[in-house]
Amino acid sequence: MSASTEPRGVSLRVRLVAFSIVLSVVTVAVSFLAVSIAIRRQTRGLLEDTLARHQKTALGLQSRGLEQLLRASSLMAENPTLRAAMETYRSESSPGAEDRLDLLRTIQAEAEKLARGLGRDLFVVTDAEGRVLATSGRFAAEIAAGERLGS
Repeated sequence: MSASTEPRGVSLRVRLVAFSIVLSVVTVAVSFLAVSIAIRRQTRGLLEDTLARHQKTALGLQSRGLEQLLRASSLMAENPTLRAAMETYRSESSPGAEDRLDLLRTIQAEAEKLARGLGRDLFVVTDAEGRVLATSGRFAAEIAAGERLGS
């Protein structure tokens, strides 16, 4: 009897060891799966929060930029001296005629006043065809009066 019980005992031990190994592997796999799912959820949540913050920041910057453009447009539109000088220049300019330097100096002076108020690096005043009449700001020297920007 002892000879016939030994193979069964070994077989039972092997089964128990195999069951323990399988149980351990399944437990570790389930644990890794649970951790992986939790990390993915947490990462997705952090990513959504970060994207929402960045979107809010971008919208704020865009809104601020639009407000500044509106302010700049209002300043230029409300400046009667620049408007009058531009209108006079437009009405007295004829193709092929020489530019009136007194009007260009007035436009330049008003451009400098406006540029100081806006705090921009470059302020350019052009005629209807895109020809530069006046420039002001840090980069004003890079654009020459008379240069065509229309194209």
